[in-house]
Amino acid sequence: MFQRLFERLPMPLGVVNRHGRIVELNSRFIQTFGYNNAEVVTLDDWWPLAFPDPVYRQQAMTIWEDALSNAQENGSDIQGLEYRITDKRGKVRTMVVSGITLDDGFLATFFDVTERKEAEQTLQASESRFRQLVENSPVAYLALDISGYILDANDKLCQMLGYHREQLLDRHFNEVDDPGHPIGFIDHFIDLQQMGSLPTGQELHLRHQDGRAIIALLEWGIQLDVEGQFVQCHCVLHDISERKQMENALLEAKMTAENANSAKSMFLASMSHELRTPLNVIIGFAELLNSGEPEPLSEEQKESVTYILKAGRQLLTLVNDVLDLARIESGKLELLIEPVNLQGILDDVLATFKRQAAQRHIELLVADGAQLSVLADAARLRQIIQNLVSNAIKYNRENGRVTICCQKTDDRVRICVEDTGPGIAENLQSELFQPFQRLGAETTNIEGTGIGLVLCRYLLEAMHGNIGFSSQLGVGSQFWLELPSALAVPEALPAPTDTRFDLSIQGRVLYVEDNPVHISLLKQLFHRIPKVELLTAGSAHEGLRMIREFAPDLVLMDISLPGMSGLAALKALKADPLTAHIPVVAVSAAAMADDIKQGLETGFLAYLTKPLDIAQLLDLIAKVLLK
Repeated sequence: MFQRLFERLPMPLGVVNRHGRIVELNSRFIQTFGYNNAEVVTLDDWWPLAFPDPVYRQQAMTIWEDALSNAQENGSDIQGLEYRITDKRGKVRTMVVSGITLDDGFLATFFDVTERKEAEQTLQASESRFRQLVENSPVAYLALDISGYILDANDKLCQMLGYHREQLLDRHFNEVDDPGHPIGFIDHFIDLQQMGSLPTGQELHLRHQDGRAIIALLEWGIQLDVEGQFVQCHCVLHDISERKQMENALLEAKMTAENANSAKSMFLASMSHELRTPLNVIIGFAELLNSGEPEPLSEEQKESVTYILKAGRQLLTLVNDVLDLARIESGKLELLIEPVNLQGILDDVLATFKRQAAQRHIELLVADGAQLSVLADAARLRQIIQNLVSNAIKYNRENGRVTICCQKTDDRVRICVEDTGPGIAENLQSELFQPFQRLGAETTNIEGTGIGLVLCRYLLEAMHGNIGFSSQLGVGSQFWLELPSALAVPEALPAPTDTRFDLSIQGRVLYVEDNPVHISLLKQLFHRIPKVELLTAGSAHEGLRMIREFAPDLVLMDISLPGMSGLAALKALKADPLTAHIPVVAVSAAAMADDIKQGLETGFLAYLTKPLDIAQLLDLIAKVLLK
């Protein structure tokens, strides 16, 4: 029975008597090590073959003899120990050798753990490499157990948090989490494990040992065993505290800039309103006087009124230019880009400056190319060309010439304005497009603000165009602008030259205005329209009452009114079926783009800005009353 079991056991076995003679080896021993009984008769034969290295052989013999001696003395089994045994083919095997003592010797058992040992060594090598990577990594690393306790941490993490590694191990992660951000990583840790989803790139708020806050970017993953059970969570942290400080500084700077820009916009809106209010009186009364009605002015009076109008319009131009610059800087400039026929624009410009050029005996002409078309905002293009022509006349010499010419090159159209003025010195030319830079003209009696050319450049860039110039001292200057060309469009019909108001028009107009001087201006204007009755109200509440009582054909409504704004009054009118049909026109010194947009969206028929254009107002009144 013993012999049969001895042979069939799937492990190497050997019986040795008390004299060291190897009595018997089983077949698995011979198969595993390659030695039979004839080759290993005694232990003296076995030791050199199994342990060719004499040093290791001596160690193995000593360990085995001690284990055997202890077993014999205590009557116990021989303790199993690992040995590196070399077989007949020279292969080294790791064996756990143990055994039992017999009356006449011992039975040795050999358990092959070579594969397990190799796997352990491979794992140890892998862990060693991993540890080296972790320790030498430029990013912080830590491992957590399922409850959030720290299992491992590298030097980078210790440096980040200001702890020694021993201080972090077995500490709960909440102890380094920032208490100012309680809803953080650990609070969601277990939930996220159950969900099976681990969002990466999460910002983590930590606390350094010295108390300062640290912001880290978290990347993490969970390690599972072969059965899918949690082993540990591996976390990589990138310290982004400096980056967040920079982002916060940029955000703060942006908010400061936005607040400053908002304050600037509020200032400009207020400045515009406060300047337009008196300008409405100055220009409005001057235009009434200049009309020669009801009594013609003397030549001296005409000259004085002309000076008033000129100064008022110059100030209005400055206000408009400053507001345009502000709109461009804030990105609120609205343009309508469409094909524009240059002929109509240039005809308007010639008509506008004909008298001014004649006063200085300057010839003003369009040479060629006026039939071309460009892609632009018509009103802004007219503004740009008017600015260039105005400069060409102002800075020209007596009996000079201003020539406008247009030419097409590829897909662009160039418009040139050439003068015969004194020219611009080369050392001053680089300053030409700087705001409020007049190149010394501020010491002369030539009017100007130094904004016009800057505004021209911004407007052209917004319309995908550009501007440039050439100048020669003593000869003159040529300013040019380029815009994308467009297919030819029909020439706009010329505006009617007869701007006289049709005195046969009848109707009733209510003007809601709290400024008595502005009321006086419109009263004088309506005195010249005898069949149109003008009613006035000093507040929105009074205006609403009078509208319901007198049912006017048209309401002119100021926006800034005491007690109730013009916008609120308009909403009240539109909400009442009895008054909803009455046309209401805004008349206001609030001339910012947002003001006009809000007014039109609220329901005003039109939005007229102060100072009022008398001709525009009369034209609007005529159109409404004739319907």
